[in-house]
Amino acid sequence: MIESSEPRFAVVTEMAGLSDVHDLSGSPRFRLIGEMAASSGSAVADYDCDGFEDVALLNTNHITLYRNAADGSFVPANDDSGLPPELPISGSGLVFFDAENDGDPDLWISGLLGQRFYRNEGCGTFVGQTEIIGIEPTTWSSMPIVADYDQDGYVDIILRNYAQPAQLLRNLGGPEHWLEIKLVGTKSNRDAVGARLTLEAGGKRQVREVHTGSSYLSASSLVQHFGLANAETIDTLEIRWPSGRITRLTDLGADQQLMLVEGRAEPAQVTSWVLETD
Repeated sequence: MIESSEPRFAVVTEMAGLSDVHDLSGSPRFRLIGEMAASSGSAVADYDCDGFEDVALLNTNHITLYRNAADGSFVPANDDSGLPPELPISGSGLVFFDAENDGDPDLWISGLLGQRFYRNEGCGTFVGQTEIIGIEPTTWSSMPIVADYDQDGYVDIILRNYAQPAQLLRNLGGPEHWLEIKLVGTKSNRDAVGARLTLEAGGKRQVREVHTGSSYLSASSLVQHFGLANAETIDTLEIRWPSGRITRLTDLGADQQLMLVEGRAEPAQVTSWVLETD
């Protein structure tokens, strides 16, 4: 949907090229079984490093990756990206995240009959590496959630498993650099949902937008994580707040956690994401 000049919305799904049809008929208990199509998750990220966020839609046992054409439309991109159109699992959730801090969004898919991990090899080409990273592929999970729970600069995964305890998968990390920043809105909404962050470091530009909610009954951390690979300094970080304000930061050091309150000129370095009020 898009917002018009009046307080109403217009459906532009077909105009934008998002052509997946989701059949919501049948008993919800069996929607993941057989050939019935059911929308089971979406994920958004700039997977091809062009500055525009793309969309991945999960639909039972197949995934469609749509590349943002930067003109208000989206183009199916499975063939060019290396993602298989058909999955060996009945997917129920997916999420983009930078698993190795190289600055490229990787993709995790959970569902009936297992997990699948696709590594982004650099601005748009994915390779399946489920077995290589040491994860049991047959666990049935209904949703993947990502957050740097131990605050070591590497994003971890929480899996809500069916008829089993939840799993916390700790990312063992490596030598790559990173930056994490939590935005707190004042004139904008407090969680800064809708804020757009553009970071430049090591000759690479990364774009993030603050989202909440993704797959079935799940929401990942609102802390914005940037993998910086070998870069030790962030050249610029621009935040466009939902209110229209713009904050521009320069020459930030890597490997730190920052909290930025809307309206303040400088972020605060933190060891906890709990905001201390004045």
